[in-house]
Amino acid sequence: MITLTPENTKKLTRLEQLLLERKKLEEDTKVKKKQLVENATTKKAQLEAQIRDKQNRQRKTERKIDTRRKILLGTTLESMVEAGEITEAELLSELDKHLT
Repeated sequence: MITLTPENTKKLTRLEQLLLERKKLEEDTKVKKKQLVENATTKKAQLEAQIRDKQNRQRKTERKIDTRRKILLGTTLESMVEAGEITEAELLSELDKHLT
């Protein structure tokens, strides 16, 4: 059995302090790890949103280009009919072949 002397009490108190400091350090480490995970999750969500935005912008640009191409093609065909290069019947016949 250990007799509690003032010196032993000081040692015990110091040991208790060290244990409390260790416990606090472990808790702080857990909190920091949790914050790191939360920060990484937030950053991931932000990056995913940026990717979606860029993909949406790209699709929108591609649709604009495709629409413009179709308008120009239609205008060209109309001009060809007006210039007599092809008849309207020929144009409609070709459209029927390729659209059905």
